[in-house]
Amino acid sequence: MPEETPVLEKTLRVLSYNIKMLPGWIGDGAQDMSRANQIMNQVLSQSHPYDVVCLQEVFDEDVRELLEERLSQDNGAWFVQPKCDDGDFLHQDSGLFFASRYPWRGNQPKAFEEFEEATSWDRFSDKGIFRGRLNLDSIEDGLTLSVLQAHLQSDPDEVGEHSHVRRAQLLQIRSFLSRTLNKRSQTRSLAAVMMGDFNIAAAGASPEDNQDNSEVRLGEEYKDMIGLLAVVRDLYLEKEPESHGFTWDGTRNSIINQDDPSDKHRLRLDYIFAVDAIPSGQVRDPVRLRRLRCHSVRVVEFREDNEDLSDHYAVEAVIGF
Repeated sequence: MPEETPVLEKTLRVLSYNIKMLPGWIGDGAQDMSRANQIMNQVLSQSHPYDVVCLQEVFDEDVRELLEERLSQDNGAWFVQPKCDDGDFLHQDSGLFFASRYPWRGNQPKAFEEFEEATSWDRFSDKGIFRGRLNLDSIEDGLTLSVLQAHLQSDPDEVGEHSHVRRAQLLQIRSFLSRTLNKRSQTRSLAAVMMGDFNIAAAGASPEDNQDNSEVRLGEEYKDMIGLLAVVRDLYLEKEPESHGFTWDGTRNSIINQDDPSDKHRLRLDYIFAVDAIPSGQVRDPVRLRRLRCHSVRVVEFREDNEDLSDHYAVEAVIGF
């Protein structure tokens, strides 16, 4: 079991994890169901429980049902959004799975928008951006947390090959933030966090540039992402500026080694961002939100019997208000 960070007063523990559960017709059937059970065993057995769990690549219907069932059996109520969309002829649904121990807030607590730009196999997966608005009155009267989750365009053949598509998706995310975060609320009581698999490398793409003892050098697409979104803080970079924080590691991950033993890339592709403001038409004039504090952040390598449970590693943060 991974080492855990103690929960502090007025904090939430949030998890983002791409669990690689492809549709049944191209997935691994019983093996995927076994992995899903093992993932939930570890997620639900933490001595300091997770409050929000955001999963990506939950494309398999049987796996989705299993995740819901496991959450329903857990002590305490979970508020779950298992599907976001079913728009294309392959009946995919973005693969985003959302669960929270805190209830929904308001009459329209959930929103989803499919990306307008996509290419390669991503055209058939309905990827997009989801927002869930949570009621945190039990922490502070009137406190609301908007949790956003996204999974951006992948690069199936070469790192960075579809950066132009992701740039269009980032611009859509920025617009989504502006339109769906509630400007009419008291912003001192509204906080926001965004997480997911952005498929944008925080550092250089070549294995030689990403040794454990090498300097962390931020990539150009990463810099462009931060500039486009404008109002976010990368919590891992904030807390661990001298650590690579690889969430994709072809030199160590057993699933990557089985799928493609030649893939030796080491990349940070998965993020947890604090959203400090609602983007406006003018970057210099955003509407400020309640500023989140990050008490800790780490990459979590979920394993069972020395075998990795996904081709990605998870990211966990403890955030405070």
